Amino acid sequence: MDAFRVEKAIGDWIELINPRGYAGEICSRYGIHIGEAESILLARELDANLLLINERDGRRAAKNAGVKVKGTIGVISDCTRRDLLTVGQRSRY
Repeated sequence: MDAFRVEKAIGDWIELINPRGYAGEICSRYGIHIGEAESILLARELDANLLLINERDGRRAAKNAGVKVKGTIGVISDCTRRDLLTVGQRSRY
């Protein structure tokens, strides 16, 4: 139900895709939520370059699945290094 609301709100600029695989095994193995497990499955299925995920157990599960991950701090750090975000702006986040 929420996915349909999100899809309606974002229009055509983001495509919502459900993974084909079963996420329950990842959830039980790593103690993560279904959304995190589905994100990991989808990243593998799409051969994604990177998965943005903050939760430590989710990052561990993704890395074990062969998915490259980055969290919020990593994104902020990258943006600062590339002069897309100043140090003053960074401190607000």
